[in-house]
Amino acid sequence: KAYYRPERAVLVAVGDFDPDAMEAKIAARFGDWRNAAPAGGDPRLGAPIRRPAETRLVVQPGASEMVQMSWVAPPDLSPDSLAKRRRQTLETLGMAVLNRRLERLVRADDPPFISAAAYRDDEFHSAHVAIVQATAQPGEWSKALAATDQAVRQILAYGVSPDELATEVDADRASLKA
Repeated sequence: KAYYRPERAVLVAVGDFDPDAMEAKIAARFGDWRNAAPAGGDPRLGAPIRRPAETRLVVQPGASEMVQMSWVAPPDLSPDSLAKRRRQTLETLGMAVLNRRLERLVRADDPPFISAAAYRDDEFHSAHVAIVQATAQPGEWSKALAATDQAVRQILAYGVSPDELATEVDADRASLKA
């Protein structure tokens, strides 16, 4: 009763229909939905716990060898703004450059891993997570880890080149046009 309430509900209607007729159907079906109980407050998810770097080895017989590095930070809960969107766009473009660099490594003559990817996500307004992971050749997880670590360190230390940035901006624009 505290959380499953009309003011927290989202209804999505998809299809070829008359919007006014659909709105009337929705109002007829849900217009009298009320909840007399007091609303619950927004959940407090807290901030990520600060802890030292940790390493974990998980062995699953028959599974691919994978390495992953994750960084967890507090979420950006600031209001939506042009400055916030600019930061997010720059971070997205930086990840795209990193992913393109990892793809080049996969296509090398002696690739350090079978596949690799970098991505970021905001986890339920509780944490900002950045992840780089690679699937290693059998028995070569340390080579994959070293290569992904080096790629991350290089982009953090030296940034991206104007040509790399232009490539990602062009790709992003082409995607938006498509």
